[in-house]
Amino acid sequence: MIVRRYRSLSEKRQLETYFTEGLFCNHLTNFDDKNEGILQHPGGYNSLKGALAADSMRKRQRMDEDIDVASDEEFQEALDQYHRDSRRQHFANCWRLGTEEKDDIWKCYTQDDEMKSGCAVETTVGQLVAALPSRPAIQDEVGGFDPDNITETSEWNLSFTTDTCDIRFGTCRYQQEENPTQDQPAGWNAAITFFKGEDFDDEIEFRILVNPFTNNGFIESAADGTPVAFRPDLEEDPFRKLPAATEWMTNRLILAPNATEKERDKVESWLNEFGVAVGSGPDSDLEVIESTDSGTTLQDKYEYTAELAGLANYDGSVEHLEHAMGQFLTKRDWDVWPVVDLVEINSDNAGTFLEAYWHRSEDPVFEMNEYGHHDIQRVWVRRFTDPTEEPEMWKNTLAEEAEEDSGE
Repeated sequence: MIVRRYRSLSEKRQLETYFTEGLFCNHLTNFDDKNEGILQHPGGYNSLKGALAADSMRKRQRMDEDIDVASDEEFQEALDQYHRDSRRQHFANCWRLGTEEKDDIWKCYTQDDEMKSGCAVETTVGQLVAALPSRPAIQDEVGGFDPDNITETSEWNLSFTTDTCDIRFGTCRYQQEENPTQDQPAGWNAAITFFKGEDFDDEIEFRILVNPFTNNGFIESAADGTPVAFRPDLEEDPFRKLPAATEWMTNRLILAPNATEKERDKVESWLNEFGVAVGSGPDSDLEVIESTDSGTTLQDKYEYTAELAGLANYDGSVEHLEHAMGQFLTKRDWDVWPVVDLVEINSDNAGTFLEAYWHRSEDPVFEMNEYGHHDIQRVWVRRFTDPTEEPEMWKNTLAEEAEEDSGE
């Protein structure tokens, strides 16, 4: 999956921080979506309440106290508070999936209505994950849930395999405020923070989510059966920087649509100052290219382009995905883009979505088995060289096993 992170060129530090210090993570409370990480329609409400009630019974027995179980109203109020408190534990580093460009995105995320002084750095999800710290330098001891003794793991010791803190990553889902057709998971600390309001669905966001305070576990219960989470005090320091091999993972830097040679010269000068080799050859670290929204011909500038569909598939319908596939196959001229790869990705936690990759060469830069993440996702790839003929098909081991289990 191709992802882009938009940066302003108004200050050098916007790029300098990225290339020299790592991934800037903003606290969830700083985002414009004030309901981010607060579920509109929590799923499994009754089963969640039952599980917490059973856990609270064991706690009451250990405490040898007679405590009344919370009413439905008290439980709902406590669940709302849990979401607010849990949200305060998380920091996010945000990317946009695909290569499709929109003026509103350029203007908003480079803070430039003229779409001139901005850029976007581009990588793939696979490279991004590989660039993250995967093992903690020092494994902290795993302690129990103690809201009165909140500790924070240092940024240099964060990783996505440690038991005492969390780095999570995935695509965001956008909450429907009216007539929802799909409930959202309510029982896991990190799950709720991948939900945003439906007004933000143009972002098509992929995010890295950092919780340096506690590991991602099922909701803890109070003695009365209500969910509880601690609320760290972050008023003085609402940001974190996550170490990552950003220079290694970045493939291209895309200039804003109305950027001139002045902006290009400035960017290339800064990159050289950061020790990043600019160019298109094998010895370069990345290439600086023009926006596809700048009037240049897309096929003259890009070996491939990619788009995403399916994140708004709230009811999980096959028809939604088939419609997206059909649109992808008719969107671009086959004489210009002779190969189209349709990548269907499915996992237990994220449902199913599609990516389309158009290649301007009959010898694509990606092999079919390079798509997806084979340890955690079921991946089907259809390679079309003619819209009227059957595609070449490839599937990973997890997809084959899923088909065998379903008898297909």
